[in-house]
Amino acid sequence: MICEWDLVCNNLGLAESTQTVYALGQVVSGLLAPYLVEKYGRKPTRVTSNILLVVLNLIAAYSQFYWWFTTIRFFAGIVREAYVFSTLNLICELYAKERRIIMSSTFMCIWAIYTSSLGFIAYMLKDYSWNAIFLFNAVISGYLLLDFFFLEESLRWLFANSKIKEAKKIIKRAAKQNKVDFNNVWSITLKDVSKETVNPANETSSGCRSSESTAPIDITTVQPDNEKEISMLTHLRDFFKSSYLRKVTVVISIEMAVNAAAWNSMTQMLEVLTGSIYLNFFLMSIVEIVSLGVYSAIAKRSVGNGIATTFTRAVCMVAPFLKLLAMAFPWAPGVVIGTSCMVSSMLIQVFLPETGNRVLPQRIEDLKMAEKKNKRNDIKMQGVL
Repeated sequence: MICEWDLVCNNLGLAESTQTVYALGQVVSGLLAPYLVEKYGRKPTRVTSNILLVVLNLIAAYSQFYWWFTTIRFFAGIVREAYVFSTLNLICELYAKERRIIMSSTFMCIWAIYTSSLGFIAYMLKDYSWNAIFLFNAVISGYLLLDFFFLEESLRWLFANSKIKEAKKIIKRAAKQNKVDFNNVWSITLKDVSKETVNPANETSSGCRSSESTAPIDITTVQPDNEKEISMLTHLRDFFKSSYLRKVTVVISIEMAVNAAAWNSMTQMLEVLTGSIYLNFFLMSIVEIVSLGVYSAIAKRSVGNGIATTFTRAVCMVAPFLKLLAMAFPWAPGVVIGTSCMVSSMLIQVFLPETGNRVLPQRIEDLKMAEKKNKRNDIKMQGVL
C-alpha cells in the first residue's frame, strides 16, 4: 500500500492516518449504535452490519486511490462498531447470569483465535498484493448466513418492546428443539417477565424460576411500561443524574480506552520491533485468549457501552502515531502505555463493584436502592471496627 500510493517522505504518516480515520468511524458509531440497537433490535443490527462489512471489504480491496480507501475505512469503522455493540448486548441478554461469564469468555476466545490466525494468513499472503487480505476478510464474513437463519433476537428486548408474538415463536421453537412442554415454559417466562416489571432486579436466571405453578397469566399484564419511545437524550440525562452511573461510566471509559489504546499502539508498532512482524502479531493476539473484557450490564447497558466505547475510540485515534514516536524515542511508548495501564487498574480496583454471578440492576431506581444498601453496610462495618 505504501509503495503503491507513494506514502513516504512528505506523505509519511498518511498510512497511519487510515487507522485514525477508522477509529473516527468507531467514535461516530459509538454515538449511533446504541440508538440502532435499541430501536431496531440486536439481531437486525448485527446481521445488517455484517452484510455491510462484506461489501465494504470488497470495495476496499479494489480501491485505486488513497482517499477513496480512507473513506471506506471510515465507514468500516462505523459498521464494525455497530456489529460489536449488538453482539455484546446479545451475550448479556441471551443467557442467564450463571452462563454470562462463560459465554462472554467464549466470545472473546473465538475472536482472539481468529485474530491470532491473521498473522499466519498474512504470512501466507505476503507475496500477494495487500488487496488479498481484504478479500479474505470478505469471504470469512460470509458466516453471516448462519446468523440470519439460526440467531434469535433477545427475548429481553422483545418483551421490553411489547413484541410478545415474536417472543412466543422463539420460545415455542426452543421448547420443541429441547422436547419440553411449551405451555409450562411459556407460563414460567411470563412469570419471570412479570417479576421484572414489579421488581426489575430479577435477572434471567435458573435460580429465580419455579416450574411448580403454571397458572395462566394474562399477557397484557406483563407488558412493561416503557412502550413509549424514550429518546437517547433522556438516557444520557439519566446517566449523568446518577452519581453511581457517572462513577462507573467514567472508570470503565478510562479502563477501556487504556486497554484498547495500549493494544492498538503495540499492534501498530510491530513493524518497528525486533523479530518477525507475523510472529509478533500472533503472540500479541494469542494473549487475548486468556483475557476477558467485560462491562457491567447495568441499566441501559447499551447506552453505557456507547459512552465508554465512544471515549475509547476517540483515544485510539492517536494510537497509530505512537509508532512514529517510537522511531524518534524508543522508550516513550512503553512509559506512556505502562503508566496508563497501572493507573487504570487502580481505578478499577478502588471504584468498581463486583458483578460476577450477581443479579444485575435494570433501572435507575434499582441502582439508587443498591447504593443506599451499600452505604448502610459501610456504616455498620465502621461501627463494628
